[in-house]
Amino acid sequence: MSPFVGQINGYFTQPPDDQFWRLYALYAAMNVISTIAWTRQYDSQSFDDALARIQLILQDHDYFSSVKPLWYPDQQDV
Repeated sequence: MSPFVGQINGYFTQPPDDQFWRLYALYAAMNVISTIAWTRQYDSQSFDDALARIQLILQDHDYFSSVKPLWYPDQQDV
C-alpha cells in the first residue's frame, strides 16, 4: 500500500469522491506536461530522471484510463 493512502484518507471523513480523483488526475496530468517543459529548459541533464517519474505517474493512472491511481485501494481493501 502506498504511503499516500494514509495522507489522503486523513483529509477525509469518508473515502474521497470522484470529483477529488478527477482533479487529482488533472493535476497529475498537468504535472507531466510541465515537468517535460521545465526539465528540458532548466535541467536537461535530469531529463531521464524526469521521464522515469513521469512513467510512474502514467502507470499509477493506467495511462489515464483511470482517474483514481492504482495504488489507492478500493474501500473494501482498506
